[in-house]
Amino acid sequence: MGDHHNKRLVGISAMLWLFQAIYTASPIDLIPDLIPVLGLMDDGAGWVITILFTIWAVRAMRKHGPAGIAKARDTIVDLERRGERYTPARPAVNPTDYEPMDADEILAL
Repeated sequence: MGDHHNKRLVGISAMLWLFQAIYTASPIDLIPDLIPVLGLMDDGAGWVITILFTIWAVRAMRKHGPAGIAKARDTIVDLERRGERYTPARPAVNPTDYEPMDADEILAL
């Protein structure tokens, strides 16, 4: 079930990249490219949305693993069936607890 969700995220992301590439190359735009700055802004906004969605999808798949997303959803559904409300835990965040990452750790992401 979680694997199906991951495949769906990958499919949506791939379709979004394809759509954005076609939209950028297409002469038909929401704002014509002939308008000096605004014409390129709609293309740029589309690329930003595409990249942000892809980053979100990759992080969701890494964080929850193959079946984790479905398991989290099933947990919420089970709680709702019992009449309980799901409240996500909020970890205490202390900015001094973080250490900067070195280049190897960044590349490992």
